[in-house]
Amino acid sequence: MNSKIEFILFSLASILLVGGYVYFAEFNKTLMYNIPNGTYNIKRIACPEDLDLDNPLITREKDKDDFELTFSLSLDFDNIVKRSLIINNHEGKIVLESKDCQSAAHFRISKNTDYSTLFDFKNVDIQTKGRCKFKKTYKGKEYHINKYGHFAISQNFFSSYWYDEYIPTVEWSPRRIGNRIILEAKFKNLLDIPCPKQNKVSWEIEKIVDQS
Repeated sequence: MNSKIEFILFSLASILLVGGYVYFAEFNKTLMYNIPNGTYNIKRIACPEDLDLDNPLITREKDKDDFELTFSLSLDFDNIVKRSLIINNHEGKIVLESKDCQSAAHFRISKNTDYSTLFDFKNVDIQTKGRCKFKKTYKGKEYHINKYGHFAISQNFFSSYWYDEYIPTVEWSPRRIGNRIILEAKFKNLLDIPCPKQNKVSWEIEKIVDQS
């Protein structure tokens, strides 16, 4: 009788152990391959092969007439003091801040699981405080982006950057490294991004830890 009870208890323990391991593995996988809620600093937007080299997107540009576009697509301006990505369940927000203005783009997140995160830019709500005039000095020349003060993150920015065959959705493959997350996206017909390898682009973001 005791041996039967021991066998039953052993079987139950084995089932619980295996079930717990599977649950933990799936839970950990979800943490590794999605973007948890929080506020992230957008550290860099670059070609995947340039992330470890600390090369900005502009270093891949060959056509001098596209410099201003490349600065815009990489959110690379001298007078930006903060670039943030905020994730809150199915809501996302990209925020640019300078000393004189703040511009935020609100968008939907239609998926954030199973190795895939979908940002939906079909209806982007733009909110701007102040006049956002961005500038960038490159190779001794100062470029003025949106000199009329009405551009920061606009619908035109999203359509130029993200539209893949006119579908206003970008699919990311997130990969976590500590507090950092590498977001990589691939586009079929993205001509504005000067990355040489299969039209891929990567964002490196880092979670901002609340010190309060």
